[in-house]
Amino acid sequence: MKILNRLPSIFAVWSELSRVGFVLTVALFVAGTSSRGAERFPKPDPAGQFPDWKIYDEQGRPWRSASEDWVGARERVRQDAVWAKWLEQERDEVAAWMAEPRDRVGWEAGWWHDGVSPTTGERLIWPDEIPGEQVDHFMTPSGEGVEITPKLHAWWVLQ
Repeated sequence: MKILNRLPSIFAVWSELSRVGFVLTVALFVAGTSSRGAERFPKPDPAGQFPDWKIYDEQGRPWRSASEDWVGARERVRQDAVWAKWLEQERDEVAAWMAEPRDRVGWEAGWWHDGVSPTTGERLIWPDEIPGEQVDHFMTPSGEGVEITPKLHAWWVLQ
């Protein structure tokens, strides 16, 4: 019964520790994002870097700057058969990929760096097929077949 009498004080201490932890987290974040960091690693004019590798328009901007034009995209698909065919192929490919069940509750995700051959250390080629069901081994770029282990299956799940 004594412990029940002490619960309010335990919660008060916990609440205070949470508050202190929050303040410290905010302080560390502010300190880490301050302008001092920018001074230590100056990056003057990042858009002006590698000018010989870029193609510029009449206004002096890099020609391939990212932009979205959804209205224009809809118009091109509606008026141009090549664009319409491309969009249909993309939709079919996505629909086929989504139709295949890819996740299972019992599958555990591993680590990205586990996908290597235990004999040569080469990175494994990630297959679309389900290991152990649709494919019985992994492959390396040099053509080595690698046995499917729980660790490698977990790597496959992560990918």
